[in-house]
Amino acid sequence: MVTQGDLVQIIIPCFNGEEFLKETLTSIQNQTYVDFDCLMIDDGSDDKSFGIFNDFVKNDSRFRVFRNSINRGESFSVNRGWANKRGNLVSILSCDDPQPDDWLEKMYLFYKCHAKSNFIVYYPNRLVIDRWGNFVRKEILLDWSESLLVDDLLCVASVGALIDTSLLPNDFEPRIEEVRFPSDLIQYLKIVNFGSGIRHPAFFCVWREHLGGKSAEDKTRLSKEFVLGMSLYKKSQTSGDNMIEVTSIFAHIVGILRKEFSLPIAIGLGMKIYLREFSIRSLNLFSVLKIVARYMRRSKSRKKLRFL
Repeated sequence: MVTQGDLVQIIIPCFNGEEFLKETLTSIQNQTYVDFDCLMIDDGSDDKSFGIFNDFVKNDSRFRVFRNSINRGESFSVNRGWANKRGNLVSILSCDDPQPDDWLEKMYLFYKCHAKSNFIVYYPNRLVIDRWGNFVRKEILLDWSESLLVDDLLCVASVGALIDTSLLPNDFEPRIEEVRFPSDLIQYLKIVNFGSGIRHPAFFCVWREHLGGKSAEDKTRLSKEFVLGMSLYKKSQTSGDNMIEVTSIFAHIVGILRKEFSLPIAIGLGMKIYLREFSIRSLNLFSVLKIVARYMRRSKSRKKLRFL
């Protein structure tokens, strides 16, 4: 058992998260690995979240809290936490995802076992719970793949990941402030320009699935946010980055809409949404064929995400 070692920075952005916040923070406080700094960013909450944060700050020196004067969004809050980190090892958690007591210890041991390989991201498979904390299923995530990230725009890592920021530039910012969705995908698209990640085969992190999550949101709205987010990301890319293609973006929003509509409707609606940010000239016949091939490959990749 390892209870101490390198300082791990935990960043928790929160907006009106009082329902699950105390449960999540208590799970952090009870970690068997005690050498952490938990930086909480209250994003202008108008519920009891800030008071809950302060209760932990008053009673445990490992907890800090910053407060945004107005609601600035999760991406802004994550960047603010990142800019004020005290350790090179960083984990970004949602305020509604309580973790098992040994989560951080196991993640740190995993990092120590592979640190010489210079991986940047370390992430485990995940346990899914419902709104009330009941076990729902286990999910085996995909292995780290630059192709899945850049070509298929699949966010392979999930909750509970540990990021070694010492291998990233000092001025690195994980999120784009204006992007709500897909902020986590953009984070890993940025990281993949500097290195890779590795998946732990065990299940020792928790993700809460509930009606307030993105998976339950209107698919048309999510598609619009995805196109806007990808447009902003492409504008931020430099010549040294792994450049994503617009065909990937179109294929991805068709995939999102396909969960709610038939394929013909998803393609037609997806085209309208796509044209909000990108030109029709970027989609010639060859591009359309690439879209179809990529969509099929992505569907095949998703089947590897096995449910137990």
